Amino acid sequence: MTAESVLSRFNEATTDPLSKLSEMEKATGKKVVGGFLYDLPEEMLHAAGLQPLIFWGTNKPLSRADTLIQSFCCSLVRSTLELLADGTLDGLQGMLIPHVCDSAQQMSSIWKYNFQDKYTDDYYLPKKLRSQSSRDYLLAELNRFKGSVEGFCGGKITESSMEESIKLYNENRALMRELNDLRLNKPGVISDKDFYTSVKASMMMPKEEHSALMKELLGSLKDAPAGEEPEVKLVVSGLVWEPPELLDLFAEVGISIVGDDLYNGSRYFLKDVAEDGDPLEAMADRHINNLPCCCYHYPQQETAQHLIKLVKDTGAHGIVILELMFCEPQDFELPDLLKAFEEADIPELSLETEQQTTALGQMKTRLEAFVEMIGD
Repeated sequence: MTAESVLSRFNEATTDPLSKLSEMEKATGKKVVGGFLYDLPEEMLHAAGLQPLIFWGTNKPLSRADTLIQSFCCSLVRSTLELLADGTLDGLQGMLIPHVCDSAQQMSSIWKYNFQDKYTDDYYLPKKLRSQSSRDYLLAELNRFKGSVEGFCGGKITESSMEESIKLYNENRALMRELNDLRLNKPGVISDKDFYTSVKASMMMPKEEHSALMKELLGSLKDAPAGEEPEVKLVVSGLVWEPPELLDLFAEVGISIVGDDLYNGSRYFLKDVAEDGDPLEAMADRHINNLPCCCYHYPQQETAQHLIKLVKDTGAHGIVILELMFCEPQDFELPDLLKAFEEADIPELSLETEQQTTALGQMKTRLEAFVEMIGD
């Protein structure tokens, strides 16, 4: 397949994937269970014979979500509940919701009330990371979660099936890292939007299919010539790059993204699960040692120092923070980040976003001004 054909398939997979649930079940022979964005143990679900579909709502305008949850909750939660209210989620066999914030916890209660006949579980992640007690807690939660999934599937999740799933997911992460290295070492070989759409597709497709397509894509791009070195290189920080048109704006003003800590970006593929030892312990270690995120508590200034190092390591000219509207964890963290960037003399721009963002013209103007400022 050509690179264009593979990228077209990835784009198709990320465009309204929930409308094709019956097709996915028929193609895979597996029950499709939904998972809300954050840090779910997908390998365990795959090992149980399920097809996880990770998603975070919709970009379409909201008309029903406010009947279910307050309008001051973040758009990731509100737009997911929009899909519940309009019937889009009816085809899911179950829903798995990590407790990473108050809004996600509230969404879980609403889901259970509306779908009492469907499988639902709450994945209780530790709020504090980088400690032995957090690891011990998470290992216990993974064991509990495993029992819950087994109860839904009606069979045991064997250690050998876990090991096979871990290898499959690690292979997929390695392919995404290879594509990331390729785009950074050969500018212009793939656009930022196509790259991040490829990552997003991995969350919404069977891993077997996605990995096969990634190999086709890498083979097509391997001998492609590099373009010109980008004039403006930036690191992007936040939760998600939504709406997708944001990446079009970056390209239009001449920005190249050379690093990120996004959930539908590097956070999804940079860290593997160890393939030796106990699978659950390995999964706990991956979570405990993953990239910093505002939804968890880390040792003081770890998030800021991670981003500052990322800017320096990539030679970025500055950082753009995608500040999700009404995201309390991010709002609490932002002042400390801005202070740290100022002290490190790193130019930054904060863009307030939500999945239904329409003020793209204003964002473009601010990006153009930022590019002009760092170019002086």
